[in-house]
Parts: sequence; structure tokens; C-alpha cells
Amino acid sequence: MWLNRSRSTSANVTVWRLSAREPGRIMELSQEKDGRQMKQEESSRTKARESDSALSQILNERMVAIVRLRSSGSVVDIARALVSGGIGCMEITLNTPNALDSITKVATACNGVTVGAGTVLDARLAQQAIDAGARFLVTPTVALDVIAVARRHGCPVVMGAMSPTEILAAWDGGAAIVKVFPAGVLGPGYIRALRGPFADILLAPTGGVDAANAGDFIRAGADVVCVGGKLIDEAAVLSGRFDVVEEHARMLVASVRQAREETAP
Repeated sequence: MWLNRSRSTSANVTVWRLSAREPGRIMELSQEKDGRQMKQEESSRTKARESDSALSQILNERMVAIVRLRSSGSVVDIARALVSGGIGCMEITLNTPNALDSITKVATACNGVTVGAGTVLDARLAQQAIDAGARFLVTPTVALDVIAVARRHGCPVVMGAMSPTEILAAWDGGAAIVKVFPAGVLGPGYIRALRGPFADILLAPTGGVDAANAGDFIRAGADVVCVGGKLIDEAAVLSGRFDVVEEHARMLVASVRQAREETAP
């Protein structure tokens, strides 16, 4: 019966004949191949999650600044103000004008800054962001094609999700961290509840997070907080008041530090 289903190529014929003689052997070969593939995939995820210096810095600092502006002319000054305030990780959203050029400028001009790309919607944008110098990618939704591109470059992805189903899908798909959005609406209690079934998933509440509540999210079990509009005051930026950005950064750092100390084992 198996031989009657042979294909025209000799390679396929060999496979089907092998299965005719040893029906269990073809299953073993398939399982061995699946096992090797699973080990390779897990190795890639381990490398992205544990070895990448960008991810390490994010997890060490436990905060990411989100830069979303109507004009990108001051992005280098913003990056320097963030570093002066104690924040070394920032994402520039791709819906910011000239975002790719801004990523390149920050990557080359600002020592101590790990710059990533936010609002990465698909594989094409992922590749463009990596080519521009992004060290990590942030998506608003579960976008597995972004992970496929990022994995080839050893670039970690912070993947957006809201429901438990989406969070698990993002993590199983290879996300280094899962961005829980909109955190301001869901609240720290939601993060605390997620820790029941998802004790090992790295969570980063985003949207509505600021210095006033960042500590509450850390205490609830967040691994990282991502902060945007409340951190980077666009009115202050437009008036050249980068000291305001620096001060907001210091306030966020202090809030997170206190929460970390309170929750340290």
C-alpha cells in the first residue's frame, strides 16, 4: 500500500519504501527531526532572551522610555536627557517623522543608550528598523512575522498583547518580553492576576504608566515598565527644556528603584 503512494522523485520513493519496510522508523525519523528543530528554536529563544545585551540592559534597568513625537529634530537631545536622568533604554516609534533616521542618529551619537524601534507592525518595518540600528523591536500586537525577522538578527522583540490568550501566544511565538497594553486602563491588579497562570512570562505594562504608578506595577509583578507621554513632555521639548525630561526620568527611576527594594527577596 505504501509503495503505491510513491512519488516520482527517487528521494521520495526511498522514504515511502522505508516506511513500507519499517512503518515505525519513519515516525522515529520525523520525531528526531522535530526534536532537533525544537532544540534549535529553543536555543535561538534562549540566546535572544538571555544573551543579548540590549535585553539584559532592559531587564537590569526595568524601564523603557517611549519616544513618540510630531517632530524628530530633538531626538538626540532627548536621548541625552534620558541618560542624564538615569534611563538608558528608549524606543523611537516608527510613526514619529523620520523615525529610522532618528534611530540611526541616536545609535551612533549617544553613548550609553540602547535604542529600539516601536510600533513595528510587520516584517518589512522590522527589517528596516534593524538596518537603521534598532537593538530591540516593540510591536503593538501579536505579530509573529516580526519575530521571524528579528530572530535572524538576534534582536529581541517586546510584543504587544492584552488578553491572557494573546499574552501566551506572544510568549510561545518567541517574544522576549510581552508588552501588556493598555496598562493604565487595566491597572496593577491585572498584572498581579496574570502572575497566577503566567509566573515565568516577562511582562511590561505600557500605556498610562508614569512615575506615580510605575512602582505599583513593579510591586504587582511587572518585570519592566514602558513610559511615554508622561515622561517626555513634548511641550517642554519644543521649548528646548530638556531639563524637564531629565527631571521626569529621575522621578521614574526613583519610583522603580524604591519598588524594587521593597520587593527584593
